[in-house]
Amino acid sequence: MGYAGMAISMLLLWALVLGGIVAQIRIAGGDQRNRYPAPTEPDAQQVLAVRFAHGDITEAQYREKLAVLREHAQA
Repeated sequence: MGYAGMAISMLLLWALVLGGIVAQIRIAGGDQRNRYPAPTEPDAQQVLAVRFAHGDITEAQYREKLAVLREHAQA
């Protein structure tokens, strides 16, 4: 096996060394690919739309409350 075995062993050694370096960099720097954005709070109009969609409020109530929200948003 001689030279061929030594060559394969050297390639495996360098692959392990480089893989270890890459793993250390990812651990130290934080791997960004697996992170999810933080959930955001829904705004008042979204909450109102969900309540209307679930049937908690009528269309008239929805339109009335939406108009109030838009008035306050402009002020």
